[in-house]
Amino acid sequence: MSDTNHKTLCLFVLSTLFLFSFSSSAAEKLSGNFRTPFGVLSLQQNDENGVKGILTQKDTCGRGKGTQIFTGTRLDDSITASVRVCYKGSASCRKHRDEVPVLLLVSPDSTQLTGVAHFNPPPKRCESSYAQEGVVFQKTSERVAPRKTAPVGARRATKPTVGANSLKRAKITKKRATRAKKAAKAGHLLAKMKEASSFLQNGEAERARALFKEVTAAAKGASGLSTLDHANAYNGLGVTFYLRERYDEAMENYKKAVQIDPMASDSYYNLACLFALRNDKEQAFRYLNMAVLNGYIDLNTLDEDPDLGNLREDPRYEQLKKSF
Repeated sequence: MSDTNHKTLCLFVLSTLFLFSFSSSAAEKLSGNFRTPFGVLSLQQNDENGVKGILTQKDTCGRGKGTQIFTGTRLDDSITASVRVCYKGSASCRKHRDEVPVLLLVSPDSTQLTGVAHFNPPPKRCESSYAQEGVVFQKTSERVAPRKTAPVGARRATKPTVGANSLKRAKITKKRATRAKKAAKAGHLLAKMKEASSFLQNGEAERARALFKEVTAAAKGASGLSTLDHANAYNGLGVTFYLRERYDEAMENYKKAVQIDPMASDSYYNLACLFALRNDKEQAFRYLNMAVLNGYIDLNTLDEDPDLGNLREDPRYEQLKKSF
């Protein structure tokens, strides 16, 4: 977790640990075309919860339609997978292939997969094809809307010239006023988030929750907040429930944070902690692994956090530490 929440929680020792259940329903199998940073992929999930992704068209690396570049396994609402990535540059760069790990959270309606990938440094004199570790898969029909053509002989409408400059200035003024209004609102909400973080550090979960709820209730577009700030508000809201051992509600808000912005890095670690408390080691290691690989947590916190106590005797824990 970030300085505003997890450093406090690292020292927060739960007086009573107990098993609790998370509500879940039979999830619909993944099927269909998804627009991804790796190209448009046809995703299919089999009866054993294996998931494969096949290119629906030639990609920037020259790999043709029908090439499988995504292989994963689904567990509840998460998918761990590997993706064959390529690089930009010379012909040798484009031919170079790397298998990179990816962790994705499936949205309730199965139309969006949000998560992180861990990319290796590109080969010498080559350039990465991917901007950041946060990735989003969005379901698409890939249907192309038909072009509207003007009837033969139809005259093209001309823009009025009288008063055009005045109209343009009025539009610019209106846009500036809208931006200023959003900036003021964003500043107000960010101040609330800062105040809420202070309450968290003092263990005042209820006071912090009220403020975080005000922020999350604000519409993303109208609030003026960045997507990441909006996601961080959900993460903070989750922490307030965690402090009161209301783990179902904490998990719900951590997942919302990831779905809003895959770069909400604290939430991956926070989810790992909740799965560890549930004694769901498989899911805990999935989220913890990506948090570690992408630098979302430090070694001292990993070794000292009481939430992860039941993971430290597992052989995967020592393997994980070696990746630092």
